[in-house]
Amino acid sequence: MRTTILAALLVLVSSFASAQIMKCKSGTTYWVLTQNDSTHYVLGTLMPVKQMQRRNIVQVGEFVVQAMNVDKVPYVGGADTTHLAMLSRYATEELDFISKQMKTKLELAMIKSHFGEGQGVDVLIWSHIMPETISKEVKAQIFANIIIGDRIFGLSSPQFNDQTFQAVRDFLMDMISTVKVIRNQAELSGLCN
Repeated sequence: MRTTILAALLVLVSSFASAQIMKCKSGTTYWVLTQNDSTHYVLGTLMPVKQMQRRNIVQVGEFVVQAMNVDKVPYVGGADTTHLAMLSRYATEELDFISKQMKTKLELAMIKSHFGEGQGVDVLIWSHIMPETISKEVKAQIFANIIIGDRIFGLSSPQFNDQTFQAVRDFLMDMISTVKVIRNQAELSGLCN
């Protein structure tokens, strides 16, 4: 049932040309999202991963997750040019787009987060409550976005009624903290070595 209603809930556009799942003997599974022939976004997990019909959507354990990747340039403008400010502008525009798609005004909630040591990586967790007129099975849609180079990369997952916000948020943080960009085919081929 979860995958059936998913297509209606995840409306973000993918800029990935292809995707593949690489299962390693070590137990790690990599989700490889290829933007072009030389740029691959790689996420790793120990949970089972199942590719869904759309290349940018997988099921990881009990979670359904969508990846997205957009140019950050449209979100650079403004007095505040920090990563979190750009991500906030992106989230605001995306929610406006989603509201128009769903033909209802959605309320945006944002939480600033961080992963990694030292300066690390700023993460914007943002969400909206899912109107019951859209889905009775989904309580909210939750997003995690970061900036990688000149791109905004993100993951999103619906929070189903039997899940907590905290569980979905923690899952998204765990997944996004594994992302790495690989531009070398030999390195990509050697992930499981």
